[in-house]
Amino acid sequence: MSIRAAIDGDAAAIALVHITSWRSAYRGIIPDELLEGLDEAQRTAQWVANIAGNSIRTIVADSDGRIVGFASFGSTRDDDECDDDDPTRVGEIQAIYVNPNEWSKGIGQSLCACAIEELSAQSYEQITLWVLKDNRRACRFYELAGFDLDGTTKVKKIGVPLELARYRMQLQYGR
Repeated sequence: MSIRAAIDGDAAAIALVHITSWRSAYRGIIPDELLEGLDEAQRTAQWVANIAGNSIRTIVADSDGRIVGFASFGSTRDDDECDDDDPTRVGEIQAIYVNPNEWSKGIGQSLCACAIEELSAQSYEQITLWVLKDNRRACRFYELAGFDLDGTTKVKKIGVPLELARYRMQLQYGR
């Protein structure tokens, strides 16, 4: 398995991993009808735009030409109106998803480590990310990766109101 930058031709495979992961990870958290209604063509179009855009970077885990996971990251999108979340100093991991058939094989850890390394190389001082509080698997994953809850929560409506918790990691400048 290798990790590389996403290219235009990866959009459909990323969309498939994204949808498959959501359906497994969020079953019992997000209503089933919303999970089953996820549209592959729509998600592919979103990934085409994401890959072409400049605001986020996406990397993929490639296993013999097959995309088995991805991560997206860039400057924080949070606007807490405090110095702690200055987008020139704080990066954000926006997504890490792995095909459920490939869970527990270290792929997510490799994607996370690569995202942290790249954000650190860009001189970010901190990294944040948001996790559904009811997604205990993801919470444990990020805690094991060195992230800590920072006490900030928000509610996002995805069919039903869902509480998200923000995790944060301090970086050593230029590590």
